[in-house]
Amino acid sequence: MMDSQENSTPKGIEEEQKAEAAAPVTNGDNKNDVKEEPKADTQVQEAVAVEPKAEETATDDLAKKVYASKKEVLDRIEEIAKSDNTPEKDEVDHLKASFYRFHIAERDKRQKEYLEAGGDPEKYQILPDEDEETYKANMQIIKEKRAKAFEKAQQEREENLKHREEIIEKIKNMATSPDEANKSYNEFKALQQEWKGIGAVPPEKSSETWRNYQLYVEQFYDLLNLNRE
Repeated sequence: MMDSQENSTPKGIEEEQKAEAAAPVTNGDNKNDVKEEPKADTQVQEAVAVEPKAEETATDDLAKKVYASKKEVLDRIEEIAKSDNTPEKDEVDHLKASFYRFHIAERDKRQKEYLEAGGDPEKYQILPDEDEETYKANMQIIKEKRAKAFEKAQQEREENLKHREEIIEKIKNMATSPDEANKSYNEFKALQQEWKGIGAVPPEKSSETWRNYQLYVEQFYDLLNLNRE
């Protein structure tokens, strides 16, 4: 054990190391007791059963709503197109299916009435439908809105990746010697909390980023353990 009090492990570190969820070493002596890598986008969160949020339940209901008429469907599509919120894909797909269910039923009815009235099948024409034009115009707005939201989410993931990589680099620089690890302990703990608050990264980078983080966290704790020897 080191003689200098300045270089000794801060009081309570051993207990905190054992309790720290992100630490790869769960006790001071077993270096190989390392946590398994979580799945992408749940990197530092334990799986916890939670009740669905109210807005999630509402979205599920809208994606299963049974519409009584084509007008109801068109009204909802127009409402989404004019809203500042980004529509969920499940609801948009449901609205598409609902609209064309009514639309095709009406078209088939008109054709049937034409034929029953003695019309020539070869001369029957499907005329332009104003409702369908309205539907297509609003759906185009919704499509563009969802595309912008997707692009924004991609940018946020890239920013989150950069943030995570910066934290990894800082921990790497702390894990250079027992003395450096000892004096950087409080900053290290703050970085771990900061890491937990960062959102998702691009899926293809998720596992690699997590492994690098775990590598330098483990090295940091190994150096702290040297202060107790």
